[in-house]
Amino acid sequence: IFYLLADDPLFLELADYPSVMPYIRALLNQGQPHFHASDAFWEEGAHAAAARWHIDGPDNAFRNLRPRIPMLELKIGYFLSDMTQPDQGNLMVVPGSHKTDFEPTAEALSGFDTFPGATQVCCPAGSCVIFHNALWHTCGPATRADGRRIMLYYAYEHPWMIGSPEHTAYPREFHAGLSPHAASCSTTSCSAPDTMREGRAGKAGCPDRRLVRGCDVVADLPWTKGSAGSPHSPTDAAGQTAASPLGGVSSGRSSRLPGTVREAAAQ
Repeated sequence: IFYLLADDPLFLELADYPSVMPYIRALLNQGQPHFHASDAFWEEGAHAAAARWHIDGPDNAFRNLRPRIPMLELKIGYFLSDMTQPDQGNLMVVPGSHKTDFEPTAEALSGFDTFPGATQVCCPAGSCVIFHNALWHTCGPATRADGRRIMLYYAYEHPWMIGSPEHTAYPREFHAGLSPHAASCSTTSCSAPDTMREGRAGKAGCPDRRLVRGCDVVADLPWTKGSAGSPHSPTDAAGQTAASPLGGVSSGRSSRLPGTVREAAAQ
């Protein structure tokens, strides 16, 4: 489900969530990062799905900026269901893959366990994760009959980049009702010309090539118990608290977010 902000005030509040924005500024842009896009996932039970390994971004995921694709987008994932157990559509990532300068082989992309270094991310409800646009990731296998995957994703970009179509998808009344601070996070107005709406980020003005670790648990949300870095938080191979990115399956765009997703976010 895409374009969440107008469906409920809660989703608009999360667009500049105070506990998370300091990390976005520190990792992406210390000025005023711009909101890029939002989406939600709700999946339950076992179902067949193929691996859809990918990296994020327009213009063929910024591959034209190699070597070392720079961080041009940063995504935040909010876990609204408990995913401490694997095989329920858990996010899968390849740690460190955002630093590589080559394409994975067709064999590596063919399955869930064929990509060297791939790992399922297991997080308790309330975890927040951050990932680099060039980190290879996919939605993992969902073979558990009792599996449940409920997640929200918010993406951010540099202020000199032109926003995604989401900015022009909301009605004028929505933009008119934004607070000055919320409006400052939008890269395009609802009256922007079509040529600007479909614009793309260019090379000019790109940030330096500093790259960060692919993913980190950065905060627990107020509607859940526990805290990041608790004994229940997942750890990476180095023993550090870690988690990761966006899945590759979407339920499509909807003009109204189901009440069940709002209820999960408010618990």
